[in-house]
Amino acid sequence: MAAVVLSCYLAVYVFHYGLPESISETYYHIGKRWVFCSVLAAVAVLLLVPWIEGGRHEWCAFLSCAAVLFVSASPQFRDEYVGKIHYGAAAVMGICSLAWLILNGAPLYLLFLCIGAALADRKRWVWWLEVGLFSSVVNALV
Repeated sequence: MAAVVLSCYLAVYVFHYGLPESISETYYHIGKRWVFCSVLAAVAVLLLVPWIEGGRHEWCAFLSCAAVLFVSASPQFRDEYVGKIHYGAAAVMGICSLAWLILNGAPLYLLFLCIGAALADRKRWVWWLEVGLFSSVVNALV
């Protein structure tokens, strides 16, 4: 369900505005900014139980979902103070997601595909990395 929620949000955004530089960048372009926060919070909550039950090293899944909630609660990454929280939480989410994938022996081909896209589209490298990590986690859970 988390994949459906995030995919729908991103599909609508990309249809209207094109590819963003990062998922967080969408916050600044949508009219109702609370939607970004709600979508990320919903994704974290909906993903928590399946992710924790989906393999070993549950602490990685827990920290990743908690970090997404922090990103959701601090969407204004361009602000000096809030940006530190946002970037820190995003880094924790990325590191813990990657650790979970590696420690559980999950297939990483989607992540590698997105890293290839990031190398080709350096302006949006964060977007491609985020999409690669998220799609790899969802792929490992199905």
